[in-house]
Order: sequence, then structure tokens, then C-alpha cells
Amino acid sequence: MIKPNSLNDSVFFAWTRVSRRSEQMAKYFGLSYIRYNRFGQSPIPLLGSLILNFIKTCLWVVINRPKYVFTFQAHPFITISAILGTWIARKGIVIPDLHTASYTDHFSGIQGALSKWIWTLCPVILIHNPESKEYLSKIIPEIKNNLFVLEDALPAFPKSNNQFDDSKLKCALISRFADDEPIEKFLNAVLTIDDCHFYVTGNSKKANFDISKFSSNITFTDFLSDENYLNLLQSTDFLVILTTRELTLLSGGYESLALKKPMIVSDTRTLREYFGDGAIYTLNNEKSISNSIRAIIPKLDFQKTVISNLLEDKKKDWNSKAKKLLQILSQFTEIN
Repeated sequence: MIKPNSLNDSVFFAWTRVSRRSEQMAKYFGLSYIRYNRFGQSPIPLLGSLILNFIKTCLWVVINRPKYVFTFQAHPFITISAILGTWIARKGIVIPDLHTASYTDHFSGIQGALSKWIWTLCPVILIHNPESKEYLSKIIPEIKNNLFVLEDALPAFPKSNNQFDDSKLKCALISRFADDEPIEKFLNAVLTIDDCHFYVTGNSKKANFDISKFSSNITFTDFLSDENYLNLLQSTDFLVILTTRELTLLSGGYESLALKKPMIVSDTRTLREYFGDGAIYTLNNEKSISNSIRAIIPKLDFQKTVISNLLEDKKKDWNSKAKKLLQILSQFTEIN
């Protein structure tokens, strides 16, 4: 475990509603954590949020003059605002923590050009997995030596005292109803699995299909408080986390690992490299999802043992990488 305040006089910025990764990294490294929200879904409120967050981030850096400024970058504007603040303050090193969207969804046109430019200014760039490092090294060779792989820190969840007490098997699909999640295929796959009850997290109002036909063995939880969300996850027998996107390590997968819960995840190279034998893998189609669920049920006890061992290995690996990152950062001198 990293000692508290290892990077004191430093800050982590996130412009998002929730970022467990950012929160955990700030906690482990002793960083101030500042999260600025976004407003609405339409372009005008979102643009207003970007402008307001840009100004607030830049001003915070100018006034407080932190030594290191970490940014959770899905788009380039958060990192640009931090860099501008360090230039004005004449102090600070900016370290972007790249969300997959930063080099996929927001990596074309002006945003792509801006990202390439600002990354060449940053001595260290954090990425979530080796596959992303390989990908970025090929498309932007000039930043190859600045890329540092640091997966999500595994959270230490408190034990829930309010777990469900019914005897039926329970499974939760951890979702946000995002475009890369094959939720409808999952729901169709579990309709005929009667010996298990399925919970689906996330805002079901965002579904682009009719959810009313899914009711007999499925519960849509919609938004849950952190306490109720953790209670749900701890009460399940296993978890399912799906994505159609490569180069992505899923937050739900980290949560499942931290809770020592057997899990089913999408069969991508990135997920296989990280979870190894600690997960059951499925293709993103109804037949494969159904088969994977039926396959995991009789081997839940075995998977619990496997994932418990994996958890200890991943904790040691993360602490080793975190210490190496601190050593790298100690080599850089403050901007005078």
C-alpha cells in the first residue's frame, strides 16, 4: 500500500459524474480530488459545462500552484486547462490519465489534433492496460516512452450488513446503458434461466429498446446510491460485465475482483490479458451469454477460489507499479 500523502501538494481533476478510478488513485497517492460535474444531455448545456469546468480548473491551478496535476482525460479540454494553468502559475507538471474515449471517441478532427499536441508536452501519460500502450505507441510514436500502464486500484469495500436473504441464485449485470453494452442481448439470453434472478443496474430510461417485456426474473434497479449499489453487488452470487469495445478494462470487473465475486465478462483480448482464469468469457451474443451463465453456476465455489488468488496477485502488482510511478515522477523538476 502506498503511504498517504506520497504526492502531497498535488491534485487530480475529473470532469464527470462518477470516476471510481480517479477517486481511488487520489486516495492512494494522497492527492486532492476535485470533480466537476456535467449538466444535461443536449449540446448547449454540455458546452456550458465544458467552458465553466475549463475556467474553474485553470483558476484552481493558478491559485493553488500544485506540484503535479493529474487529469482524467476523456476529451482533451480538461488537460489543456490544466496545462494552461501551470503555464500561468509557472509551476506544475500535468499527467493525463487517458480514458479509452480519449483515443477512440474523441480522437478525430480538432480534438484528435489537440490530444496529440498536449500529450507531447506531458512527461508521463497514464493508460489503463498494455494493449492501449501498444496501440498508442503505433499511432503516436513520439509519446511511446512517456506511456505508463497503471490499471485501476482495487478498492477496499466495507462489508455490507444488509444483504438479501432469499435462497435463489442472484446475478447482477453491471451496466450504464452505454452504447458499447449489449444489454438487450443479455436480457434475451436470461429469459429462460429460471433458477436465477437477474438485476440490471444503470439508468434503464436510456435503453434504446422496449424493456417492458423483461420482467419475470429480471429487476431493473435504475440509479442506486453507493450504499445500495454495494449492497446489491455483495448480495449476488456472480456478476456479469459486458462491452463491445476493445482496449477497455471495465470498472465493474475491478469491483467484482475486489469483492471476490465470480464474474462473466466479454471475450476481448484486453479483458483476457488482465483477468486470465479469474473470469468466464462470453461472446456478445445471446447463445454465448446464456451458455456462459449456465456454465458458471455449477462452478461458483471454484471460481471464488480462483478470483481470491487473483486478487492478491493484482494488489501486489498494482503496488509495485504505483511505487515505480512515484520513482519516475521524483526525477522531474518543478516548472519554475
